[in-house]
Amino acid sequence: MAPRLLFALLVAIGLGASAAEHTAEELPASDAQQIAKEAYIYGVPLIESYRALVAEGLDSANPRFQAPLNTLTSEARIYAPGDRGVKTPNPDIARSTAWLDLRTQPVVLSVPAIETDRYYSIQLVDLYGFNFRYIGTRTTGNAAGRYLIVGPRWRGEKLEGVSALIRAETDFVRAIYRTQIFDADDLDRVREIQGEYRVQSLGEVLGWPPIDKPQISPRPIGSTRGLDFLAALDLVLQFCPAVPDESIWRARLAKIGPVSGKGFDSGAWSAELRAAVNAGLDEGRAAVEAETSANRPPDLYGDRAFFGADTLKRAAGALLGLHGVSPEESLERLYVTDSEGKPLDGAASQYVLNLSGTNMPPTEAFWSLSLYDRSSEGLVANPIDRYRIDSLMLDAMKRDAGGGLSLFIQHASPGADWEANWLPAPDRPFYMVLRLYWPAPDAVSTWKAPLLFAEPPSQQPTPTSFAAGAAQEVEPLPVSEEVKPELERPTEWGEPTEVRVGVFVIDVDQVDSAEQSFAASVYYEARWNSPVLRHKGPGALHRNITEVWTPRLSIIGQQNAWEAFPEAVEIQPDGEVVYRQKLWGHFSQPLDLHDFPLDRQKLEIHIAALGLLEAHVKMVPLEREEGRKSGIARSFSVPDFDVVSWNAGPAPFTPFEGEVATAGFKLQIEIERQIGYYVLKVIIPLCLIVIMSWLPRWIDPEEIGPNIGISTTAFLTLVAYLFAITVLLPPVSYITRIDRFILLSTLMVFGSLVQTIVNSALVRKGSAGRLARSEHASRLVYPVVLGIVLVVSFVG
Repeated sequence: MAPRLLFALLVAIGLGASAAEHTAEELPASDAQQIAKEAYIYGVPLIESYRALVAEGLDSANPRFQAPLNTLTSEARIYAPGDRGVKTPNPDIARSTAWLDLRTQPVVLSVPAIETDRYYSIQLVDLYGFNFRYIGTRTTGNAAGRYLIVGPRWRGEKLEGVSALIRAETDFVRAIYRTQIFDADDLDRVREIQGEYRVQSLGEVLGWPPIDKPQISPRPIGSTRGLDFLAALDLVLQFCPAVPDESIWRARLAKIGPVSGKGFDSGAWSAELRAAVNAGLDEGRAAVEAETSANRPPDLYGDRAFFGADTLKRAAGALLGLHGVSPEESLERLYVTDSEGKPLDGAASQYVLNLSGTNMPPTEAFWSLSLYDRSSEGLVANPIDRYRIDSLMLDAMKRDAGGGLSLFIQHASPGADWEANWLPAPDRPFYMVLRLYWPAPDAVSTWKAPLLFAEPPSQQPTPTSFAAGAAQEVEPLPVSEEVKPELERPTEWGEPTEVRVGVFVIDVDQVDSAEQSFAASVYYEARWNSPVLRHKGPGALHRNITEVWTPRLSIIGQQNAWEAFPEAVEIQPDGEVVYRQKLWGHFSQPLDLHDFPLDRQKLEIHIAALGLLEAHVKMVPLEREEGRKSGIARSFSVPDFDVVSWNAGPAPFTPFEGEVATAGFKLQIEIERQIGYYVLKVIIPLCLIVIMSWLPRWIDPEEIGPNIGISTTAFLTLVAYLFAITVLLPPVSYITRIDRFILLSTLMVFGSLVQTIVNSALVRKGSAGRLARSEHASRLVYPVVLGIVLVVSFVG
């Protein structure tokens, strides 16, 4: 096998090297189309970042222009009702921004000493869209400091007096400052801090003579349809020198043109190549659009390690919100419905949000809850001028008799005693945003925002105590006869419902080559969130699967099965729905037996969400808190196979070629047949029969009777044995390795019988000389032929 692997490797390397030398005109159309698709996905964040650079830092005529390069612009204000310039304004933070030009020399960011109880951060984003570094409370603390931001072409070292050297991978970097605002009286101090932020070139700090900057004309990128996209990408890449992590992408891009500002020219392309590249770009655009509907912040922002090779997720983030904040720095949770899935409306209900125990947002800095009008997306006027509640206000709030803390979100005042806990709402639809700054690790991974419970507006609000350990009677969720939201697919804004799937193969006890199937015991589990099914707990509810929405999971190829669990779901208080099933059954599995009995087979448990496309359901691997994922047992009952490997992950199911795929999840096990059984039962006995047929070659040819008898016996033994072993062989229409061995062995035995008969005729004719030469040659040839047969059958 080693020579075969070496040969295959050499061939692959040769083909790879040959392919690397292809120009676009030499590429097969299918390859060009695939590379164009990858180019679009790869290039979206680069082009969107460059557009922002031109608009905000280069083109002074652009309405979005903020300040020249290496110049900080700041804004500190308290938003008020009636402000229409900003949608969902953030009242917690004052922003400052600057585009840094690192082409000729580094830039120094200086920050003053800031109060230890005030949060601030500086987000550094490169043109790729990577949040490659943060400066601020979470990462560097609140002491004064100087930070040297260097470009990819700078080769100097950290200088004395510099707190840290931060290397960027692109020539331009966006710096986004966020400084906490305590309240309206704090604005002067915030502006003072912003005035002490400094953005200077290294030459300014060290007193160097002015350095001529390379000129870049503000060339706005217009249309990026068709081949214009590749021209735009070529323009941007000149500011993104290739780094090792980008080398694979750059090599592929170069095959169709974009090579770091050297000019993109498709003039010599054939019509076929143009069509292929345009088709690939369209496919890339469709893939990014689909990804934007399947994901949402904060899952789309982070550093290079966060994204890895997932350029599609990075592209989706660039379109949904360019240069969004990483989840470890801040998080947002949106309240648009109450615990029963009904839209928030101050005229229809008043609401209670309990923040006791584990409901309290876990942060290292602070959190805030802001309320917005649903129509204008602005703040809402109210008699106490309160537009948010944050963690700084907790000490002034009133707690219930048990020490619990509740917020009242309603139009009318809850009364003087509880007014400190009141976030005024309009008498019309609204929504709220819960923001967590420097969230604790469990806020990013496992914490869920507390439920918002509705009460009739005429009812006096009462504090709730749904903290851990508070027993509550479990009541079925009230459902209207006309509208049954629990049967609707859970989605906030049309995005696919995420279904977390785990598959565990407990045992495989049979692989039937004749029936092309296998028998197995399988456990699988699916989890998804349905906000309309949230309840007060503390225990789980159990419902029949006909009473709630489910992803209609079914195992493809299931012939018959015996299920161990009833068809029901478990509903956790936070709205997580859990479906579990354990079954034993037979599953159809096409087997490739050409290499039998040296074959490897793949057994698949393929679960599909029948009738639900990937636009409706997004299957992802289930990972439990204890780290348990999909898996298989350590050993199986099936006696004649060994497990080689297994893997599990999302795998769409396409019932017929050309049809749209439904969402699916597959666990695949690769098994290898144990050849020992067939060596003992088939191969060795056949070799002995072949050897038996050679014996007349060592007997005096003139002993005609014994020679004929042995040869005939060997042939008849072979025929009888073939009938006996038929049940051990798979009934397939093509020739397997064992079939080849049996056929060649039969020919050898039959040939030996024919030779014995010929020798008898030569003896009668008195041709002793010819007969002696024939017998002598046969004694040497037959072992060699048997060796060749074994090699051809089981090695070649």
